[in-house]
Amino acid sequence: IMVLGLLLSGNAYALTNKTFLQYKKSTKLEQKEVKDMLNAYVLGAANSYLAANAKLQLKGENKLYCQPGDLSLNLDNFLVFIEEQLIIEKKNNTYIAEMPLALTLLKRLIKVFPC
Repeated sequence: IMVLGLLLSGNAYALTNKTFLQYKKSTKLEQKEVKDMLNAYVLGAANSYLAANAKLQLKGENKLYCQPGDLSLNLDNFLVFIEEQLIIEKKNNTYIAEMPLALTLLKRLIKVFPC
């Protein structure tokens, strides 16, 4: 189990700097393992923002974004948010291919759920 955890953490580390452009290229591949790792990365990023929000709230500070308490989000929602953010940035001429995927998701969460 420990070895599996180390292998998975190594794969997650390799994904930490994935950009949206790399994500789009990878999702076109038929390799299930690649898609699964990228999906895990997106969920990990989303969960880290939830944890950050919880800590900020406990400290009485402003949260990153304010998702309604009765709204539950899943991987499909996060992938749509990423796609939407890309469309907005391309339309506004602010698209940066090297933008980390996690930051792309955060930017959309902030826009969709402002505080």
